[in-house]
Amino acid sequence: ISELLSNSNPKFTYYSDFDRSSVNSIDVDKFDNIWISFHGRTVYKFNRQQNPFLWYHHIEDNLNSLSQSSVTMVQEDRSGNIWFNTDGLERYDPVNGKFTHFKYDPDNPNGLSSPFVTSISEDKYGYYWIGTEKGINRLNPKTGVFNHIFSNPQDLSGNVISEVLISKSGDLWVSSPKTGLQLYNIEKNKFYSFDLDTTSTEDEGTGIYEDHTGILWCNTYTYGCFAVKIKDYKIESVKHYIHDPNNRNSLSCNLVEDIIRTRIIDTNAVWIATNIGLNRLDLKTETFTHFYVEDGLPSNFILKVLEDNDGNIWCACSNDIAVYNIKTGKISSYGAGDGMPFTGFGSRPQNACKTADGQLIFSGGSGSLGFYPDQLKQNMQIPTIYLTDFKIFHESVKLDTSIQFIKTIELPFDQNVFSFEFTALNFTNSEKNQYAYKLEGFYDDWIYIGHERVVSFTNIEPGEYVFRVKGSNNHGVWNETGASVMIIITPPWWASAWVYIFYAIVFLSIIYFTWKLQLKRIRIKHDYEMSKFESNKMHELDNLKSRFFANISHEFRTPLTLILGISKKILDKAKDQVFKDDIGIIKRNANRLNGLVNQLLDLSKLESGNMTLRIYPQNIIPLLKGLVLSFASFAERKRITLKFNSEEEEIVAYIDKDKVEKIVTNLLSNPFKFTPKGGRIEFGVKKTDENVELVISDTGIGISPDRINKIFDRFYQVDSSHTREQEGTGLGLALTKELVELHKGQIEVESSEGKGSTFIVTLPLGKVHLKPEEIIEGKLEGEDAIPEELELS
Repeated sequence: ISELLSNSNPKFTYYSDFDRSSVNSIDVDKFDNIWISFHGRTVYKFNRQQNPFLWYHHIEDNLNSLSQSSVTMVQEDRSGNIWFNTDGLERYDPVNGKFTHFKYDPDNPNGLSSPFVTSISEDKYGYYWIGTEKGINRLNPKTGVFNHIFSNPQDLSGNVISEVLISKSGDLWVSSPKTGLQLYNIEKNKFYSFDLDTTSTEDEGTGIYEDHTGILWCNTYTYGCFAVKIKDYKIESVKHYIHDPNNRNSLSCNLVEDIIRTRIIDTNAVWIATNIGLNRLDLKTETFTHFYVEDGLPSNFILKVLEDNDGNIWCACSNDIAVYNIKTGKISSYGAGDGMPFTGFGSRPQNACKTADGQLIFSGGSGSLGFYPDQLKQNMQIPTIYLTDFKIFHESVKLDTSIQFIKTIELPFDQNVFSFEFTALNFTNSEKNQYAYKLEGFYDDWIYIGHERVVSFTNIEPGEYVFRVKGSNNHGVWNETGASVMIIITPPWWASAWVYIFYAIVFLSIIYFTWKLQLKRIRIKHDYEMSKFESNKMHELDNLKSRFFANISHEFRTPLTLILGISKKILDKAKDQVFKDDIGIIKRNANRLNGLVNQLLDLSKLESGNMTLRIYPQNIIPLLKGLVLSFASFAERKRITLKFNSEEEEIVAYIDKDKVEKIVTNLLSNPFKFTPKGGRIEFGVKKTDENVELVISDTGIGISPDRINKIFDRFYQVDSSHTREQEGTGLGLALTKELVELHKGQIEVESSEGKGSTFIVTLPLGKVHLKPEEIIEGKLEGEDAIPEELELS
């Protein structure tokens, strides 16, 4: 027992760290494991099966072993010798068990050119071609002499050699991480270079493998892999396989470690080892199938892939060896618990090989691991699955009996966060046991969770569910029956039957009131449509009025012109003051009537689209100031204070002068009509970054809020005794709004009854908003003449 318990024995699993001075009991389980217990609760498990693994490594003070245990290359030659690279080149003869060491000696011109050997390949003449980090070496096994080929511009393109490989035609393939792929014709002593892809990096051609059809496969560490056909030393075809994140059937990772094409069963498949899983390329469909940890791999980091004599696929992962059974599609793995003397296969490149007699050899930092796959015993025992714990809100629940004997668990609705722990009774590499679960009634598909032994559920709705869990042993043999328990989550009081009746009553009530609201909505819609119809009719009536007044306005203009001309002539010649006053009244009213006729004609033009702008840039301050001052005498007669305010002396704007005069005149006329004696009217000008604002405020009678939105309608008047006295027509503000909008501006009004009104006109600066045909380019006008003083009745 003392010998068996030595730390160097890989068959033992040590379960404690107590005193092991005396044996308490020994027993054998159904898996043929021996269990030894000591006083102090120390437990050992011993697997008495023969260890099937061979270990090629360095043994202290033993010249008939590897010089070092760190192996970066292993390869078999045609004679059955196995070649290793440690700190030089080493040949192992399995027949006599002897090692031959080819040490690197920098002073020996006939020795190895570098201690770092990356690959070795034997030609038909028995010479060995060796790739190193300092050129290519050719070894004559009879003389032990190494000949060297170093890089030069005409031949070998780089000294750092990733891999050399004798092709089926007898030529030598050479791969370099910096200079790509070359083919060396040994007979002609000539190199041929191949550029696989101009977009690839210096990584091109890192590793090479020739399949049984003559296709050369090149793997890279950053740019996927290539399938190359060469004919007459020229590229016949190249296929490039890379990872496409938008294509789930593409390569899983661009960092490719190794490639093989199977020859025994699945002959149309290429297996690719990557840093993110194992890939199978179907050569018929050109699609990839991926295998990851969740499929049974011990790691997604795959370093090397080999095919055994039965067609199964073996691969070296980070610490374990995994096998894909080509017949069953199952993946199992082997590790330290299976008798492997070491783990860790992280070195590259060429760290594995298959020998002629079927031995698979994988190398790493602690030597090389050899085994015959048919000698590895699979654990076929189906493990028993037990539930070991039940928790609510992460706290273990004390049950009447063990959880494994419980058939039903009932929970209130507010305890719907729970978890199960479980285990598979397999003690051989138990860390490799795998599990899957499902919660029937919630989701019915199995969820595979790898080696996890705990599963949690949160916020599960009230109802009946069945939790099922199944598990496998370390070699993927599943107990499909597993263990199960029913979970019943009771509903809250508000989900009981009488509450549902109440819900039904409420629902029917909602339907009834919704129906009533729908009827009311239909009535409101009908009223709105009627109101809209009336509004349209009123608009049509306004249009009729406009057309009628426009038509008769043309008839009015001729007699009005005659009246104005004769009245002016009489006024100039009259001597009697009373007679002059009477003629003045005639002239003023004729002017007023002429203004109304012009407003009607303007509205008619606006409606027909015939009114156009004639715009040019000018300083609007003198124009506005002159228009305001034209009302000065009228303001004085009515004892109204009239004030013009502007902080700017010059504001250049693109305007139609005639139309701006009409806007300002109309906006000043109204305040004089509705502002009593002693009142105040102010005209202000403000400039912003993009606009100029005209603000006309008064202290008149104001407008009620319910009528403000109608004052710009044609022929609309606020129906009050005061407005009747002023004999308004309702055209001035309507025309003003149209003219402002013609300038791409806006007009707003703020008013309160008894306090006065404020009109705000906003006109944009610049000319971006104007059409080219509206602008009259020319000299920038200065201050305009002050308009004649207006006489308002």
